[in-house]
Amino acid sequence: MLMRPYSGTKYYCYLDTPIGRLGLAEDGTGISDLFFARADAMRGGSTDAPGAPDATLASSRANADAPDAQTAPDKRAHRKEQNVLDYAQMQETPLLREAAKQIGEYFSGTRKAFDLPLSYHGTPFQMADWGALLTIPYGETRSYRDIAEQIGNPKAYRAVGMANNRNPIGIIIPCHRVIGHDGGMVGYGGGLPIKTYLLELERNHTQGGQAIFLRTN
Repeated sequence: MLMRPYSGTKYYCYLDTPIGRLGLAEDGTGISDLFFARADAMRGGSTDAPGAPDATLASSRANADAPDAQTAPDKRAHRKEQNVLDYAQMQETPLLREAAKQIGEYFSGTRKAFDLPLSYHGTPFQMADWGALLTIPYGETRSYRDIAEQIGNPKAYRAVGMANNRNPIGIIIPCHRVIGHDGGMVGYGGGLPIKTYLLELERNHTQGGQAIFLRTN
């Protein structure tokens, strides 16, 4: 995936998935945001996912295996949405349509890697962290300490957690694949049930149904 410079214009859309309604945004050069939607923050135009019907997944309410709908993303996840709505336009674009299609394929288990241009920005540490997240293979996990070591700052595992929390393109930049050093589920803006659901989804669609969960002692 390519990381491209920000052009100053954003467009966004919504799509329904097994983990609830997600928002997608792009800035003219790449996908810039993926966020958890809050119904009362939506405004203007259709909230249907763009493109053909197969680009839209069934609502999470119709999916018995989805996380409990009462388990809401944290407040910061909704602030990310509002930040996009404040200056982006709701408009279907070819890139948003393709991203929605690939996310649908991810949730159906037929896609294990995204092939999308990305446009994201942060501090040098955040950029290094997000780049490291992109190297975690589908169906595998790493600890926060593993990521800190990978980016050359082994004592910065707490800062890794903070950078993960500011990941602008969840799922595509897979911060859900980072777990505690003891293998425990800790920290996820969408809520731990959603993090668990995503890891189980990948485990179930990994060859033989066995994901590789790495733990650091």
